[in-house]
Amino acid sequence: MDYTDPKFIYRCKSNPALYKSCNVLWLDEWNEESMYEVPRLLLSSKDTDILGSAGNDFCKYFLKIHEQNSQKNQAPRKFVAFIQNYKKIFSLKCSEIQTRKKHLLAGVSKLNEARSLVDKLNSEADGTKCLIS
Repeated sequence: MDYTDPKFIYRCKSNPALYKSCNVLWLDEWNEESMYEVPRLLLSSKDTDILGSAGNDFCKYFLKIHEQNSQKNQAPRKFVAFIQNYKKIFSLKCSEIQTRKKHLLAGVSKLNEARSLVDKLNSEADGTKCLIS
């Protein structure tokens, strides 16, 4: 539940069990070390391996981007959502690149086949040219 949401009070009033039967741990913000570790934990090793040596520095940029938000939008939940959105977009773009790579490799293999066929036909043509002469 996000306390900045306009419907927060309404939701609290609609669910009195939150007050009677629950313990609420209010997590307003995380310390900087925790915020730095969250991207490492949420991103798979495959995601950071693609980035290579820049992967370690890359996690710092998540925090810098998040800190540029207004104070109201700096909730930990929004930071996690930001990283998850990045991960979805990154995965989508990686799969698009892999698909294009497959198509390009298939095209290159066809071009190589065509080149070998042309070379073969040229050598045959040279052979028949010698026989005709």
